[in-house]
Amino acid sequence: MTSAPAVPPVGRGPIVRTIAAELRRVRGDPLPWAFLPAMLFLIVSLLASLPAELGIAPAPAIAEVAVGLSASVFSSLILVVAVLGALGVTLADKAGVLARAQLYGGPVAVFGVRAATTLLTSLLLGGVGAVALETAFLVASGQELLPPATAGRTLAAIGAAGLWGYLVGVLIRSPILVLFVVPATLVPAALLADIAPSLADVLPLQTLLSSAGLAHEGLGGAASAAIACAWLLVLGAAAVLVVRRRDRL
Repeated sequence: MTSAPAVPPVGRGPIVRTIAAELRRVRGDPLPWAFLPAMLFLIVSLLASLPAELGIAPAPAIAEVAVGLSASVFSSLILVVAVLGALGVTLADKAGVLARAQLYGGPVAVFGVRAATTLLTSLLLGGVGAVALETAFLVASGQELLPPATAGRTLAAIGAAGLWGYLVGVLIRSPILVLFVVPATLVPAALLADIAPSLADVLPLQTLLSSAGLAHEGLGGAASAAIACAWLLVLGAAAVLVVRRRDRL
């Protein structure tokens, strides 16, 4: 009587190992929690500048304040989240974390999984900031800051900003340099808004704000969302080319 052949143990594939390692990294990553107090401090500081009479002001006046405040705060939040996304990947590259992870999963899997976790982290930080801002404005004025539909689009824009910063970080790979390069890719839209509004309307920051419904001038939401996606696709294609050529082991 012959015994059945032994079945070899089923090991986890490279993608599964990469995802498991990334989830362990995210749980212990202090970088998002270091940025969270700074983000909340920014929101509280801006709310402290609101007039004390806001709660008894007419509804149209409150709505006008809400428009200006939401555009200002979420522009800053987009910039902070983008810088955070860039710092995460550049610090990991400098510490050799990415190189070690590629021994198990390969560059495409490692960078792809990290892009997904960067997006999720950006959505989480954006959600926390949006809830804090909405709650504080509701207490101060008695009215909501953003309608639910606009809040959802704003959260998507913040997630896209984190992905934008991540892709810039994949290209640059310098933690110091991305502190200047990431703002340089976003801030010009605000600087050119009065000088060359037609140009500013198609730049990344303005397209993100317009797609969220936070900018009431320029292109419509659908057109801005399409342009923002095009920016991300172009930057993503460049990042893929760099990863395939530079990170080949």
